[in-house]
Amino acid sequence: MLTGLVSVLSVLAVSPIAPVGLYATGTTLPFQRHIVRAIAPGHGAPTLAAVLQKQGADRDGLTLYTSIDGGQSWHRDLAIQPNSSLRDTADLLPDPDGRGFLLLYSLEPVSSQFRADVRSDVVLLHLSLVRPGNFRIDAGPTVVFRPAPGEAYFRASLARDAKGLLHIAATHLSSGTFTWRAITVAGGKLGAPETLLASGQIFGGGRLLAAGSQVLAVYDDYQDRHPGRYRVRAAGEGAAWGPERIAAPDGDASAITSRPADR
Repeated sequence: MLTGLVSVLSVLAVSPIAPVGLYATGTTLPFQRHIVRAIAPGHGAPTLAAVLQKQGADRDGLTLYTSIDGGQSWHRDLAIQPNSSLRDTADLLPDPDGRGFLLLYSLEPVSSQFRADVRSDVVLLHLSLVRPGNFRIDAGPTVVFRPAPGEAYFRASLARDAKGLLHIAATHLSSGTFTWRAITVAGGKLGAPETLLASGQIFGGGRLLAAGSQVLAVYDDYQDRHPGRYRVRAAGEGAAWGPERIAAPDGDASAITSRPADR
């Protein structure tokens, strides 16, 4: 079982890296996918879209850049979340028809220092390519998770299952306890209730991955000798998450989930 799981995740977890020479600050590769490709109707050449956290450079925060020459050159297209005091990073998911993508952004703590922050919303947007090199936001922003005072959400991830259902998960901090929570999105509407996937006094986060007819939630607490874990559910609405299983007995689930680099 573990060998098969690792084989699947090794393929699915591979993410493109930020373009060389472009602002690469605040990325969390390969935990989140920062680059996607889209094609405008009637145009054969693809547009690459990269969403990066510039952390105040050029007075920008989370920003969309595009390339129409295969990544040789890039230009600034849109401000996604301009407040650079919030170190938001994005997870991107291309549309099945290749004409746009979903963008989920959330807070990424500096050097994994988790603290309560009432501003740490998890937000979902949809962008469509209107012409080569230019996107527009045509749906959202939709707040998926919003913390109460004394709480925070971090490190959100996004997956689309084989039946088109969206799954979103994020780490939640409240009163010193971490939980990893998931919710579904169908037809632009948030599902209810949230699912509690994991909890603990120390918790780093995890990754949602769509694999065939199933969705996998792989996670750990990033502590030495603590086993990495995972849960599985079937695609589509109405399915329940299965029991927790061991993914990496030696505690190296971060090699599977791809822990965000501390910056």
